[in-house]
Amino acid sequence: MEENIISDIIEIDERAKDKMADADKKRIQIIASAKTERDEIISDKLKKTHEKLAAIEKSESEKAEGKNAEIEQNKKTEIDRIDSIFAEKGNGWVDEIVKAIVNG
Repeated sequence: MEENIISDIIEIDERAKDKMADADKKRIQIIASAKTERDEIISDKLKKTHEKLAAIEKSESEKAEGKNAEIEQNKKTEIDRIDSIFAEKGNGWVDEIVKAIVNG
């Protein structure tokens, strides 16, 4: 009977060790799975962040190009206006300057 009890205790102890080993394997698998999932989430968030930054950069670049084009057009318009005024009145100004120098 004592042998039976000792055998039962040894058997229970071995089953407990097996259960502990299984639990430890599951714990390691869960941790590995959680780390993989965490890495995937981080990677996905980084990808979305980079995409959003690229979209913002593109939008801002387009706005800047539009503003530069507007500035260039305004500059050209102003130069054309000044050229037109000079073409119309330039000879008179030159005459006035020459008269002022000669009479000066």
